[in-house]
Amino acid sequence: MEFPSVYKWFQLGIARPDTRGWLSREFIRAQKGERILDVGCGVSSILDELPEVSYIGVDHNPDYIDRARARYGNRAEFHLLDVNETNLQTFGKFDTVLLLGVLHHLSDVEVTQLMASISNVLETHGSIIAIDPAFEKNQHLVARFLARLDRGRYVRHADEYALLFHPTFKVKDVCIRRDLLRVPYTHAVHVAKFDDG
Repeated sequence: MEFPSVYKWFQLGIARPDTRGWLSREFIRAQKGERILDVGCGVSSILDELPEVSYIGVDHNPDYIDRARARYGNRAEFHLLDVNETNLQTFGKFDTVLLLGVLHHLSDVEVTQLMASISNVLETHGSIIAIDPAFEKNQHLVARFLARLDRGRYVRHADEYALLFHPTFKVKDVCIRRDLLRVPYTHAVHVAKFDDG
């Protein structure tokens, strides 16, 4: 999915129409004026579901960034950066950090580095919202097959994703959904905050 138009049509074809809306309403819950950092933002389609926020999207794919700038440049800021190399502190502090389909592309070591970087930019009251494909016990064969086909090499079980946030962050909510696509598939949503938050 290196090309934004292919990615967009894949998402429109297989994702249920209100998947992003559901994620925004149930988990992101952004309020007007809040600062949101979207790490691995892709084409930033989540912006369609957000109120007037101060949004910064970062991604390593220049085509995605170009597409996001063309569509949302008047209401957001976008930067071409690799999450493994960037110092997110240059962008200031954020109320929410989004990791939408990011963690299954990163090794445990890479996630540890990313969490350390996020810990420097997340407000003490802030939240991390992550959603990724997941494996689970007695999983539908099609869902397991598709998760194995994913170009992300690190699809995990929900409890394995949860461990990635420790020790800096504590997972406050986990949601497993099997109906966000038009085909059998398993998604894991994690909401994490600072351990004392």
